[in-house]
Formats: sequence, structure tokens, C-alpha cells
Amino acid sequence: MAARSEGWWQRRGLFGLYELLHSWWRHRISFLLSLSITLFALSIYYLVFLQETGTPLFDLAERLELDTLDTRFRYRPARFAHPDSRIAIVDIDQKAQEVLGHWPFARTYFAKLLDALHQDRAAVAAFDVTFSKPDQLRRHFVCWRLRYKTAGTTANQSTRGSSPR
Repeated sequence: MAARSEGWWQRRGLFGLYELLHSWWRHRISFLLSLSITLFALSIYYLVFLQETGTPLFDLAERLELDTLDTRFRYRPARFAHPDSRIAIVDIDQKAQEVLGHWPFARTYFAKLLDALHQDRAAVAAFDVTFSKPDQLRRHFVCWRLRYKTAGTTANQSTRGSSPR
């Protein structure tokens, strides 16, 4: 029967544990420094991201992130400073809402926008809009169409019944 292979910690017993602790003790400054940095980072992560409500530490981290983002944009390389002239951003602003009505806009406006972008040979069109509700204009159009069909059917039936054969 083959002998069971044991791990080095089982073969050496407590002496292996002693060697491990002694190795850590020789490098205690780097070990304690890395352990403290890790514990600090985990506590910051917990306080900032895992809590249900906002904390002053979260506000500080958010403010620090926004400030560093501003700095990163300010000192970015010159080749990234000017956007590509082929990129166009279509924005829905207050004036668009005054002209087109209240939000959500009818899907026909988005369709016209896509048609105009297609005519201008746009390669890609992306929407940063959530279409969570059905189109209100389409619902009114479907109701009108059903009413028209039922009114037309009723009118056809009444004219068929009164016409001589």
C-alpha cells in the first residue's frame, strides 16, 4: 500500500509553523505595513461602498474622486484634448422639451432623428435613454384605428342591410 503524502506542515509539525512565524518576524516591518494598508483599504471600502446610507466618508471619497477627475482631464495629453469632429452628440434640453412637449417624447421623434442621422451617413447611433413606458402616441393611434374600423364595419353592415338585392 502506498504511503499517504502529507503536506510540509504535517511532516515538520510545529517546527514548520515556527519557521513560518520566524520568516514573518524577520520581515515584520514590510508584513505589518502591508497588513495595515490592506486593513485600511478594506475598512474604507466597507465604509464607502457597502453601507446603505451616505456617510461623511462617502461624501469625502466622492468629492476626492470628482476633484481628481477634473485634474485628470486638465492634464491629459494634447491628442485627447480635442474631440473628434466626426462625433456629434444630440442632446435633449429645455428648448426641445418646450417644442416637442413633455417627456416621454413620442417615438416618432426618435425615428425622425434616426432617419436624419442615416441620411447624414452616421455609422453608429446610441441612445442614453430608457424607453420604460410604451409610446403614448401609438396607443392613441391604435385606439383611433380600432374606432375607425368598427365604425366602418358598422356603416358597411347598415348599408348592406338597406340596399336592395
